[in-house]
Amino acid sequence: MYKNLQKLLNERMISAPKLAPIIGTTAKTALNKIKGDTDFTVGEAKRVTILFPEYDWKYIFASEEDGE
Repeated sequence: MYKNLQKLLNERMISAPKLAPIIGTTAKTALNKIKGDTDFTVGEAKRVTILFPEYDWKYIFASEEDGE
């Protein structure tokens, strides 16, 4: 799971269904990507980082495996 991404999305009240059209997927796929069950493509990740310009992409996509 991408805990930082989930936190940032929650703070901005962006749910998986709201994120889906931004990254070009279905709501279910967006949720799977947020949970880490499915990988983000580079293009999807770029669109996500545009939502949070004040954060580095490494912070946004830090996973539990990264120890962050």
